[in-house]
Amino acid sequence: MSLKARIKRGLMVLDRPIVRWQLRVLGDRPGLISLLCHSVFADREDAHCGQLDPLEDLTLEDYERVFEHFGAAGYRFVGEDQVLAGLDPGGRFVWLTFDDGYYNNTRILPLLEKLKIPAQVYVSTDHVLEGKSFWWDALYRARSRQGRTQDEIHREAEALKSKTNRELEATLVGEFGSDVLTPASDTDRPMTAPEVRQLAAHPLIRVGNHTSEHGVLTNYSLPEARRIIEKGESDLQRILGRPCRTFAYPNGDYSEQMFETLQALGYAAAISCDFRRDSRASVLAEKSRYRIGRFYLSGGWDLEAQCQMLRAFFSPLLAARGAGQQARRRARRS
Repeated sequence: MSLKARIKRGLMVLDRPIVRWQLRVLGDRPGLISLLCHSVFADREDAHCGQLDPLEDLTLEDYERVFEHFGAAGYRFVGEDQVLAGLDPGGRFVWLTFDDGYYNNTRILPLLEKLKIPAQVYVSTDHVLEGKSFWWDALYRARSRQGRTQDEIHREAEALKSKTNRELEATLVGEFGSDVLTPASDTDRPMTAPEVRQLAAHPLIRVGNHTSEHGVLTNYSLPEARRIIEKGESDLQRILGRPCRTFAYPNGDYSEQMFETLQALGYAAAISCDFRRDSRASVLAEKSRYRIGRFYLSGGWDLEAQCQMLRAFFSPLLAARGAGQQARRRARRS
């Protein structure tokens, strides 16, 4: 087991009694829990097929367990329409979101239909229109073939996040050849434009903008960041025939200057990757609506305990994750 995994396991041992005491004595606090997801895997073997970075590593069975947990705890799953219309200040809500636009996201539709759960899908349009792999998957696939460990690949990927997306792709093509950005299968490929259109027509699904090229916006000048936001929007308007209402920051990185840009472009809200639960007031506030927080869950770990962390007032593990997240962002900017 890696050092990172040992630290995580130790924090979870500390976390469980603290979180369970809070839920038993204080109960759940009201507000919105937004979930950050990327892929939907058929099973654990599918998640670790080596074709893509498994990231949250969540299988269909994992998703069903998460949905059942929050439902049993009295949470209501909401979509973009309900979030933007305003939520009951005393209510408890979950917003399910998927980033990037993987074709494998379509696997979850039967489960969403069965449980009547809405979902948001944020699409990076260059990948959809060009049919190319996301750079982190291309890196993961190439390095896995070389025998690198997951921790080694993730450290390299983190170091590369200080580049623009085009720089990253050029680096990968230069080392591994032009085929490095060719998807391996339906598991790792992005959706096509017709598939995005078909998905967006589903009554439980809303599609949002995730920029054209999935560039970490803080690596760009403000005009360049606006350019890839606007291109993603114009691409999606051509695909969907209507504008998007919300935006997701690639990698969760943003600056306050971007709030004005998004407002000027007509977005009602934007979602980050900050580990933060949002109240009704913060979702609707002028600036806070452009940095709605999100949490992720890790497959292969105790999902019940992870869901309980999100429901509690304080979690040592989430606090450590949030501190690590901020430290990595500062390191990329320095």
